[in-house]
Amino acid sequence: MAPKVFLSSTIQDLADLRSAVRYYLEEHGFEVYASESADFPHGLDHDARVAALAPLDDADVYVLLLGFRYGSQTSDGVSATRLEFRRARDLHRHGGRPKSVLLVRRDVLRLIKAGVESSDESDDWAALRSFVAEVGNEGEDASPNWINEFSSFRDVASVLSATLRLTGSLRRLALEANLTEELLANSERLLVRLRGAVGARSRLLRTLDGKLTGRRGHVVLSAAERGDLVVGRLLLPPAGAFATAALEDAIGSGEFLEWDWAAAQWNVGPEQRALIALRDRVGRYDLLASMLVQRMYVAEYSTITRTTGHSTPVSEEFLSVLLGVRDQLANVEMQVALLLVHLLPPGLPIVEIAPLPPSPLPGEAERIAADTVTRDDVVAWIGAFTQAGSGAAG
Repeated sequence: MAPKVFLSSTIQDLADLRSAVRYYLEEHGFEVYASESADFPHGLDHDARVAALAPLDDADVYVLLLGFRYGSQTSDGVSATRLEFRRARDLHRHGGRPKSVLLVRRDVLRLIKAGVESSDESDDWAALRSFVAEVGNEGEDASPNWINEFSSFRDVASVLSATLRLTGSLRRLALEANLTEELLANSERLLVRLRGAVGARSRLLRTLDGKLTGRRGHVVLSAAERGDLVVGRLLLPPAGAFATAALEDAIGSGEFLEWDWAAAQWNVGPEQRALIALRDRVGRYDLLASMLVQRMYVAEYSTITRTTGHSTPVSEEFLSVLLGVRDQLANVEMQVALLLVHLLPPGLPIVEIAPLPPSPLPGEAERIAADTVTRDDVVAWIGAFTQAGSGAAG
């Protein structure tokens, strides 16, 4: 269940602030009791003031906002806000909750400290001064209550963030929690236990490095290498093995974008870039892994598993696809690990590491890179259109 906050203040002068505070707390996962709201849990007590105090019994946090108004009073001269404070104070003294967060407008405290006897801004300055003095009186441990000053919503939000240890919006926290759980679950598919040791699945085919020449002929594998190939292929996750629902939610949420104050716009920062990179690497892996189930590769793999003897020929084409899948799996492993290091305590900064090349064939990665369109190429291409448009307009 969500922790509950009782929001206490006069309404006439602080309506906008109350609304902002309520929204802020709800964004951080709290349920807020605000008397002006339709969902405020009024009791059925014949005394409306008493009934309005009842939700305090269920509150985890009591937030007091005091401005210049003292508020409407009962026959004994006590305002509803003051009654709420006293109820919260008594509940905490006897049961340890609710936790109190006390805020008074900075101008009010300044005038009280200066000994000002009257204020035209207040509906009852003498009663308000008395109330502020009561709020600051000694608490349960015989030390004065801590009163926080505020002059804007930002001040209030800063106090709430520090006092309640708010770490982010509930939506952001939920996205991070779901993403972390999904990455941990995917990690179980990325790791394998062999001979009692746990390690990355991509390591299983490392013994086949250096076998490719790029001549599209056949490579002769030793019995040990053929065994590694068979075991490695069997343990490679199939296409579509990795869950990406939480990853897609995180990318599309906007919560991981970075605000650029100089440009006054949202940009793709390290976090969002890392999420997009993982989606791209999973996509590349799935594309290559799906090739392994094509008929010609299934037939060749079947032949390899049935062959006996000390050595076996295997086509370079099949081996290049298999090693390409292995390399893309390594890229997924690396990106998942980097994100988990960032999301799990102590939450290290995002780092960017260059992925393994797109092809294991000699010289092929360089040829692919030479033919790949870069971001700079896109910017230049758009710039050419801009110049052409300006020329036409002129």
